[in-house]
Amino acid sequence: MANITVAIAENHTLFLRLMKHFINNMQGMEVIIEAENGKELIDKIKQRKPHVVLMDLKMPEMNGYEATKYLCANNFDIRVIILSMYDEEYNIRTLIKAGACGYLVKNTKPKEVEKAIRTVMKKGYYFNDSIHKAIYNGSHATSYTQNDSIILTDRQSDVLELISDGLTSSNIAKKLFISTKTVQEHRKNLLEKFKVKNTAQLVNIATKKGFVSFD
Repeated sequence: MANITVAIAENHTLFLRLMKHFINNMQGMEVIIEAENGKELIDKIKQRKPHVVLMDLKMPEMNGYEATKYLCANNFDIRVIILSMYDEEYNIRTLIKAGACGYLVKNTKPKEVEKAIRTVMKKGYYFNDSIHKAIYNGSHATSYTQNDSIILTDRQSDVLELISDGLTSSNIAKKLFISTKTVQEHRKNLLEKFKVKNTAQLVNIATKKGFVSFD
């Protein structure tokens, strides 16, 4: 039995078949849903829920953005990784805001797809260096004036920085010599302060507002 179940939403049949082949040959993973558009994906998820969705952006009937927004708004508790031909900063930000927790361009190698799936299951989000750069560079092209409305304690700042580095709650706890329960409470408070729903959105908006940076 697979430890991680995956759905693929992709309207190009050949690409979908290739992705399915690669994923089914990854240890502990299984593709349980194939869909050609967002509507078909959601209908199938209502029957059997996967852990992760690999979501194409441009699909008929319901596109990847609309499907991602629906899944996250209705609390399906599924990790959505976007697959796109482009790494445009605007697309990335819009999709993170909709609830996506990962973003890959379609020329990504299978090994990185595997890494992305395992990472979103473990840490809650996955963005490689080029995507981080797009997010960070875009944040400096826009003026934000709301920093003063968000005040963090020193400990919250420490936790936020380590979250942005991709550490799990247990690893953060060990690094800061506090309990995992305390870290989880800080995570909850950070989500509330930044008015976001998940870790990917937290890292995105914290970067935009200058609370964290990526070197």
